Amino acid sequence: MASVSNVGALQLDISKTKRSLDSVASWGIASARHTSGVVSSRESRQYPGYFDAPRGTDLVRWDVILKEPVRSFQAHSDAIFCMRSSPNKKFIVTLSYGGEIKVWDTDYRLLHSDVTDFDSLHHLSWSKDSGTIAIVSNGFQSAVAVYSVRDDGKGLRLEWTDKAGQASGRYWKDAHASREEGDSNRPKDGHSVSRFDDTPLSAAFETCEVLPSGGVVVTENCPDARANLLHLYSLSGKHQKSVELMPVLAAKHLDVTLLMVAYDGSVVVGLQNGHFMVFSSHDMQTVSQFTTGYTARACMWDNDLLLFPTDTGRLVWWNLDGQCVKEIKVLEQDYFVHIAWDELGKSLFVCGFSTLNHVTLTRSAPDGAVQDAKISVFHNNGVDIEGVCRGFQISCCGVEFSPSSQNVAVGDLAGNLWVCSIKDNIPVASVNVGMSVRCLVWLNDTTVIVGTLDGLVQSWNYTSNGKPVLLQHLEGSVIHMRWANHSKLLGVGTSHGVLVVCDCSSGVLKVLTKFTAHEPQKGKQDPLFGQLGKQAEIWSLCWSPDDHMLITCSEDQTCKVWKSNTWQLVTVLRGHKMAVTCVDWKMHDDRNTIATCSDDQTIRLISGRTFELLHVLSTKDVHGWHTLTYLAFHPAPDNWELSCATQNGHLLIWDTSTSKYEQVARGKMNCGSIEGLRWEPSNCWIALCGADCVVHVINIANQGKAIN
Repeated sequence: MASVSNVGALQLDISKTKRSLDSVASWGIASARHTSGVVSSRESRQYPGYFDAPRGTDLVRWDVILKEPVRSFQAHSDAIFCMRSSPNKKFIVTLSYGGEIKVWDTDYRLLHSDVTDFDSLHHLSWSKDSGTIAIVSNGFQSAVAVYSVRDDGKGLRLEWTDKAGQASGRYWKDAHASREEGDSNRPKDGHSVSRFDDTPLSAAFETCEVLPSGGVVVTENCPDARANLLHLYSLSGKHQKSVELMPVLAAKHLDVTLLMVAYDGSVVVGLQNGHFMVFSSHDMQTVSQFTTGYTARACMWDNDLLLFPTDTGRLVWWNLDGQCVKEIKVLEQDYFVHIAWDELGKSLFVCGFSTLNHVTLTRSAPDGAVQDAKISVFHNNGVDIEGVCRGFQISCCGVEFSPSSQNVAVGDLAGNLWVCSIKDNIPVASVNVGMSVRCLVWLNDTTVIVGTLDGLVQSWNYTSNGKPVLLQHLEGSVIHMRWANHSKLLGVGTSHGVLVVCDCSSGVLKVLTKFTAHEPQKGKQDPLFGQLGKQAEIWSLCWSPDDHMLITCSEDQTCKVWKSNTWQLVTVLRGHKMAVTCVDWKMHDDRNTIATCSDDQTIRLISGRTFELLHVLSTKDVHGWHTLTYLAFHPAPDNWELSCATQNGHLLIWDTSTSKYEQVARGKMNCGSIEGLRWEPSNCWIALCGADCVVHVINIANQGKAIN
């Protein structure tokens, strides 16, 4: 396989951090969404176009003939959430979660770059004349903003903004007045609207579209009212009307999954559980409602029909009267997030977390009904090539640098184990170990030891093309493994709360000790910890820097410190209010510190000598519901930077060398939970893997600006 060119790698600067997060390498199909993915044509129509999409901070170009990326470069300083081509095909606009807006030409030469005052950029839409874009942020300062675009793409001008909660506050206030006057239709039964004064409701915009007629429609989630609204604005920013998104057939309020402008200019809103509502773009009157049974996250128009993929691998066509016109099983099962025409009416790309598919349609006539859909097959030098690119499946889980730092090993929940080259930015070997991978470590530079959810510990030499070798079969799932610092002792934590210590000095895994370190809890159970009556998983473990002790952390909200010569309990560390998910231990000169993170969104720094609490760090300033999944100290002796990952894809780094505990870097790196985090010992590199099936290697060595 050819190496991926890292074209024009950017030294990016984030205004909110001291250190930039620079991409070294990335793997996986893409971080595509309904509003992020662009098809680029080839000179020859003999072969399909390229599919361009975000992959975390990078933009990647996929070639389905070669089945690999042919171009990749870092475009933003954190995860790219939106990427849409202008209708005139001259420009591409990308938005990052952290607030960056960039305008590119079709060869990805940067024309303009800007930073908004909003966080959590979430949605993007172009006007039909390519002169206007509308964007939505759904973070702490949720807003809709409309920009005019210069004819040459080299400038944006902010025309107007509106904050979430303003229009909805007026709507619910008017609804309350109507109800008091005898109008029982607003608000609907079951809605509890607690405030009707001028104080904005708790609310967040979600999606937006610029209408062909010149207006802008925006959806808004209003949790105070347990409802979603659709707002209509004029192109100059005047709010004109709001309607409630409550399908007749729905028993409760449903989240919006997509917003589209129909072929006839009407507005189509997709909601959970396959509900669709169609509105007139002029007065927002309901035109039709129907239920497909499939939650659609990606959709496009095939003439006057809605075409979208289902997670079961079907392509389905619906008309706006709510009738299913065609349904064809053509794809593998996947979490599909983007669909786009390659050649209008003839072939299309369907992108999921695990696969990129090129599909060819057979029609009764050029503009006639679809008769069949098949994965494309291309003929190249006498070889038949299937139009599917495959990556990590279901969710990545477990990531580790090789001892030489040349490669990264990563597992996934489909049982695949991959070795990826950092230099060439491509996977170099893979094998299926038969069960979901939960954790892994390198034995040496050619062999990986992997733990799976069925309790197996296996080794695999990726250079031999051989099968995995069984080393141990343990009771329960293998949740975490960690080498001792100065020997070939391997600590293994299981889902049953059992700690297993093995000796691997001879190349085989010999169990030295095995005991229950964390007991299931008896009596009445907190519903947040429903499994504690059965088991108390060891989510993480770590040896002390001198290997004299080992610490385990568990679902039972505690950490336990053990003597490594007798396996007697030294102390129990309490204080977290939810499951303790990861632990690390660092010692240098006169400093000795343990770090733990938890589902309670806090990190506790504890003395490794006295086991007294030193400091508590919080991640409550990270937008959105989240837990903390992994943490790690930088392995260099004199570097006291501490990294932590969240369930909603954020990476945060603190300098713990002083009592200030400054946060020196942060950014959203993945579009799903981060399920693995490791430092590279000799560089300022961090490897991350996520539930979005994307893996990154990030360099944080470069200095930037201070935190605001």
